[in-house]
Amino acid sequence: VLHLILFCLVSAIAYPQSGTGPNSDLKSQVLPGDPEYFLGYKPAPFKINYQKRPASDMRYKSAAALPAMLDLRLEERVTGAKNQGEGNYGGNCTAFSSIGSIESRWLSMGFPEVDLSEQNLAACYGFDEENWGYGQGANQFVNSAYLTRLNGPVLEEDDPYNVDIHPCKDDLEPAALIPDSRWLPVRDFELLKHTVYYYGAVYVGIHWDVSGGSFNASDNTYNYAGNNAANHAVLVCGWDDAKTTAGGTGAWIVKNSWGTGWGDNGFFYISYQDSQFAGDEMAYFPVRWENNDVDTIFMHDELGFTGTIPAPNTSQFFELAKFNVLSSHLVTHVGVAVPEPETVLDFNVYDDFDGENLSNLIGSRSGIYVEIPGIYTFALPVKVEDDFYVEVKREVGNNEVNYPVESVDPGFSDPIYNPDANWFKREEAGAWRSTFFEATGGGFNLTVRAYAKKTDGPRALFTANKTQACISSEVVYTYLENNEATSFSWDFGEGSDIATADTKGPHTVKYTTQGTKTVTLIVNGPGGADTTIRHDIVDVGVAIRVNILSSKIAFPFGESAEITAYGADNYAWTPSNILDQSSGQTVIVTPPDIGTYALIVSGTQGLCAGTDTIIVNSTFKPTNDDMCDALLIGPGGTAGIFSTEFASAQEDEPAPDEGQGGGDCLKPMTWCYEDGVQVNNSLWFYFYGPETGLASIRTTGIDGMDNQIAVYRADNCINIIKDSLKAANDDYNETVPEGLSGTIDGLEVIPGEKYYLQIDGSFGGAKGSFELSLYGYFTGEEEIESYGKGDAALNVYPNPGTDVFNIHLKDAGSSDIEILLYNLNGQLIMHKKFQGIRGEILTRLDISNQPGGIYHLRVMDGNRIMDRKLVKR
Repeated sequence: VLHLILFCLVSAIAYPQSGTGPNSDLKSQVLPGDPEYFLGYKPAPFKINYQKRPASDMRYKSAAALPAMLDLRLEERVTGAKNQGEGNYGGNCTAFSSIGSIESRWLSMGFPEVDLSEQNLAACYGFDEENWGYGQGANQFVNSAYLTRLNGPVLEEDDPYNVDIHPCKDDLEPAALIPDSRWLPVRDFELLKHTVYYYGAVYVGIHWDVSGGSFNASDNTYNYAGNNAANHAVLVCGWDDAKTTAGGTGAWIVKNSWGTGWGDNGFFYISYQDSQFAGDEMAYFPVRWENNDVDTIFMHDELGFTGTIPAPNTSQFFELAKFNVLSSHLVTHVGVAVPEPETVLDFNVYDDFDGENLSNLIGSRSGIYVEIPGIYTFALPVKVEDDFYVEVKREVGNNEVNYPVESVDPGFSDPIYNPDANWFKREEAGAWRSTFFEATGGGFNLTVRAYAKKTDGPRALFTANKTQACISSEVVYTYLENNEATSFSWDFGEGSDIATADTKGPHTVKYTTQGTKTVTLIVNGPGGADTTIRHDIVDVGVAIRVNILSSKIAFPFGESAEITAYGADNYAWTPSNILDQSSGQTVIVTPPDIGTYALIVSGTQGLCAGTDTIIVNSTFKPTNDDMCDALLIGPGGTAGIFSTEFASAQEDEPAPDEGQGGGDCLKPMTWCYEDGVQVNNSLWFYFYGPETGLASIRTTGIDGMDNQIAVYRADNCINIIKDSLKAANDDYNETVPEGLSGTIDGLEVIPGEKYYLQIDGSFGGAKGSFELSLYGYFTGEEEIESYGKGDAALNVYPNPGTDVFNIHLKDAGSSDIEILLYNLNGQLIMHKKFQGIRGEILTRLDISNQPGGIYHLRVMDGNRIMDRKLVKR
């Protein structure tokens, strides 16, 4: 019995995305007069970045090494066509394509043919029933959620397909377990061929032309030339480079789910030239576990990956999940969703966490290079007795990590979560932040998982140091220590120079033939025996791709950057004069001057070689990067456009206190921090208090830039300390007017005194450009009305006007009244005094000698101060 351990309470996500309603195109006629054939592909309400490099640059063998024709039917590696049915609940094509892919994969692994249940998959998705219930459409993410939480697949005989009766039977034993899924880069046809050849049939999204004009029933070929997105899912079972269709030469051999009476016994042929073929999704499920391999899955994300949240201006991201176990278990694997290609993962398992620091490391794996998105598991055996913590570090090549989450999305997903079970941070030295935002009640679950078995016997767990290898290069297999093992039996698969071994290892082997390799390990110990067969654990070819995660990097002159390459055994770097070393997988680059440098790495693995290049840009720091280099600005409107892209933080640089975080930083005098880092890439300015005694500061982000701002009172830069903080605001403050990144309005200042202005990227130091403005009066009608609340007795008309403005003050409460008018620069241009008058004042301001523009009017009635904008046309 598999135990699904969910650690959940209630949730509401702070990052909702719009849900997707039922697909109105699920029921459509293929050709006039034919029976109704149903569709059922419906895209998820989010997108992932499938690919960062051209398909031709992916690290797989060339399609030229593959045959001109492959038909899995002839190799008995695909099951026959089934029928998804019709009626109101027949939109289950994605379930049939996913199950068909699994059946084909198992045949390709050497298992006997089995009929798996599409019914159970389609009925037990677990997503919003109204929009994503049985027969209402699905996609690879919805299917992956059911499979990778180990609910199925179950046998067809245990839950037969029935479109009329379809309750979720969630108490059935799976035929085997599917912990992983892979989401191939869309329209990467070379990779698709490679995958079908070695792994079996692949789930693919297409657009089915419901008008019937794209399907040729005489030869069962199909070519759609339009622009409509995918609405149907099918199964690619091979190809024929010589097949002729309306689109041209070459076609994919495809299994449909409309029964054997349709097409070529349920199959048909899609043109290579089809405009929408594989344009939305391609997926397969490469890993099979037997039911007794694990008995417990620890997870918080029952619905799996339902979207991503961006972490800008960082290439690394850290996630932490807490799990509880009531008795001794052997954790065998850890897992996580990977929504971005070319991601490097590190896993650490700890025994203790005090809310700030992790301690007692009990297991780790690092430097796992993942080339394509999907849900992944990795062997990592650790013994756990009570609560334990799994930390994941992910690194990507671009300067923004999109980390996967399970979140509330109305109409799509409504998960529950535990407020004391998930944490995240952006920097290794940063502070952990809970994914539960107490102030707002929002949150999200991380996709970190652990898989365990209650056993005293050894598990045959091992790793290979490569997933792709050059022919005749070395591949190292390492047994992962766990419960006591006394004997070992290895079989390294076809083409290995060392066929078998009977010691623990590590074992170094070389393969003399191409193709994917299957390796078997049998272990025995006092607690029992175990066998693991890792199908297609390494892919051996005649080429490698050496890869640096980033194609370009930029940083200020005087700083250094660490750069790592992947895909080879040996590396040589040039030019060596800007590096700490010229060989090795990781180097540190320190440009000697301002400029652009092309850093080239050459890698070898056996007889194979490859290169990659990264462009390094060493640039100037901003002139006002440091406190003592602050830039003078005046109260006259826009001060200019500035960028924090290459700004830094000084040692012991002051900063406001931390607000409540999580998008709720309404506490006065605070900023929102991430990872406990108060300031990251700040710029400094200074100004003198305008004669108005007011200062208003506004920043407008460019291309989504967010700011946090602070004002300090100090005579010089040496005296800027936290205690001199006069005002602070963050872009998360709900009082910030729409369109602005951060604002401080109506700060009372001492005229002529010096003030320092600090501007940083918001919530973790976002980098980018912004427009800065400084005014000597209140900005925005709401701010003026709020400040002058209770001064309705003051009326200014006409406003806007030309030369003469009427000032009408009712209920004057003091015998001494002052009227002051300031220009845009905060300079006093008119001052009137009235003494010995109570009750009502009516006077006129003549500014015919002043240019058109905005002015600040202040009326002082004893302790009451009233402010108005005055606009001269």
